[in-house]
Amino acid sequence: MVSQPSPRYRVVPGTPLRIELDGEIDYAARADLAATLALVTAVDPADITVDLAGVSYLASEGLAFLVGLNNQVAPGHRVTLASPQPIVARVLQISGFASVFSVEPIAA
Repeated sequence: MVSQPSPRYRVVPGTPLRIELDGEIDYAARADLAATLALVTAVDPADITVDLAGVSYLASEGLAFLVGLNNQVAPGHRVTLASPQPIVARVLQISGFASVFSVEPIAA
């Protein structure tokens, strides 16, 4: 079992490795995001899916987490952002992150 930094941020082992984020991702989430990034970098290299379905707000701290995650992913692996709510998808689009990451829309 993988130790979790917070009930709102889960790392689920597997292929791909899955990170589930929940709630408002802002400055208050900084310590939990850092712990999540440390946990991810301690496991074997893998593709990573970040599940954004439960994220209601994505501030610069969340974007910085995604950059850090992308910088830590091993060569030959990728980070995919899954199921962002419309407001979060808009932030990803405006910030240019939608062109850096593969973004999978909410399943219909």
